[in-house]
Amino acid sequence: MVYMKIESMGFKILLFMILLMPSLACSQNREKDNPWASPEYKDPVPWPAGRVNFCFQGDFTDSSKLLFKRAMSSWDSTTPVWFNESLCGEGVYRINLTISQDYMIYSTLGYDPGDSNYMHIFTPDIIGFQAVAHELGHCLGLLHEHQRPDRDRYVKILWDNLDKKCLNQFVSHDNPLYLEESFPFDYKSIMSYGQYTCTKDDELPNMLALDDDWNFRIGPSSWFPNELDREKIRAIYDPHYIYGHQDDAGDDGGGNGDPDDLESIHDNNNNLIFKI
Repeated sequence: MVYMKIESMGFKILLFMILLMPSLACSQNREKDNPWASPEYKDPVPWPAGRVNFCFQGDFTDSSKLLFKRAMSSWDSTTPVWFNESLCGEGVYRINLTISQDYMIYSTLGYDPGDSNYMHIFTPDIIGFQAVAHELGHCLGLLHEHQRPDRDRYVKILWDNLDKKCLNQFVSHDNPLYLEESFPFDYKSIMSYGQYTCTKDDELPNMLALDDDWNFRIGPSSWFPNELDREKIRAIYDPHYIYGHQDDAGDDGGGNGDPDDLESIHDNNNNLIFKI
């Protein structure tokens, strides 16, 4: 899951304006409400048959609901998962709205058969499409790209510059739902942080790419999951899925190929800040 705090000061971005991305930063409070702030970690479980029953709780506008459904479509239109709106109850993914001055959004990881499937949203009028799509990736069972067990082959985490409240968001985990190492490391994944997420010094990055060509280009390059993001969902939910090893992911929407073939987001990286 992910939670975020908006740093943009000059204007607010309406939730339904999916063509604008908000500035996001790690929250300084509400950690007690965020289950990922706990040192305990539970392996994710996939949604049965890939079906995610969800419901809205709170005073969402029709435009806000439409944004969420479009973000869901960015995942389920080309993968074996299905978001289905239903009544709230056990096993249902609850999208909760809580009006607060904390600009945050976070989600549980994978499926729980009980009543512990949810996304919490605070101040939704400035939470954007990309943040919602990122959270839905966690809902489906994806961890952060910079947390995969082989990440030290691709990035160097600058621990001394991390806000202590964000340290657990950089600890590596082995996701049991699929073999992460069989996929190219994706610097452009929607499940990756930008390089200035949760830093003590905003002028310094939280991690560096070991491939110098990728430095200051780490982080999502669009509002949508890229093809490698979707491939991982197929690996989790398609029992017949076989991934063909790729040496260069630059042409399939991922971020482990030639960075000059992709849109550089150096100028936007300060504005793309996520925290599970």
